[in-house]
Amino acid sequence: MKNLHYQSLRRSSKSFHSRQYGDCFEKGIKPEYDYSSKDAAKLTWWDDVTFILNDYRVHVSLSHPRWHYKETIRSKAFDNIDGLDMFDEQAFENASPQFVKVGKSRKKIASYKIDSLLKPGMYELLEAEERKLLKSNDVKIYPFMKVSWFKDCRYVDICIPMEIKGTQDLISLVTLVRRLLSRMTTLSKEFSEYEYSQKNWKEEQQ
Repeated sequence: MKNLHYQSLRRSSKSFHSRQYGDCFEKGIKPEYDYSSKDAAKLTWWDDVTFILNDYRVHVSLSHPRWHYKETIRSKAFDNIDGLDMFDEQAFENASPQFVKVGKSRKKIASYKIDSLLKPGMYELLEAEERKLLKSNDVKIYPFMKVSWFKDCRYVDICIPMEIKGTQDLISLVTLVRRLLSRMTTLSKEFSEYEYSQKNWKEEQQ
């Protein structure tokens, strides 16, 4: 039995794509960032690219396992010091309004700037806990992929050990995602027995 909700989203995403006449998909992809000045030695943490598949758009959100590793460590650091009174309850009250011009002589509040939600000294404590955990932990990150439908595209959230240095790497990423979506391959085949751990992190910090 067909899922009517997803069928509706798929029709909507096709309709959205058909109306976007001005968008350019050079070499079949639409990058989100400029790579003209990218440092070739810089490691990839995340990236985004869009391509067309079966008359609808597929947006790929790439995250490298090192990003998830670092975020997991930070989350554990928060948990370890959770018993302390970390957050400043008056942070929002002390936020500075950010104004934008409305007409020639008027302005309105567009947003608020908060220096920090943490109390003084808490950020340093959090950083110290992170450094301690980075020296000793058993965190392991494995490749994964999640696929969702939205009104304007099919969304692929994928975590794989791929470095993006320019357009050619994005094309390789899109080629892999196409094969995964068409079930021509699987992550377990492409990244057999891969895991990102403390060993990888230490090697990359040298």
